[in-house]
Amino acid sequence: MVKEITEQLIESTTVRQAYVNCMSIKSSKDLYSTLLELLGYNGDLSEALAMEELQNIFVTKKKDSP
Repeated sequence: MVKEITEQLIESTTVRQAYVNCMSIKSSKDLYSTLLELLGYNGDLSEALAMEELQNIFVTKKKDSP
């Protein structure tokens, strides 16, 4: 069911997808790096910088929020 829905979104230019093999992930840094690389970003970052980069990509702040 998830695959069917994501296949419909492939045609969209604003939606990106990444498949992560959970068996290949040994740490949170591995997950962050893998996600960045699959989404076309530099994955060769420290864990803290990789997490910050993912936050910049996925989390948007409202103008009025601190």
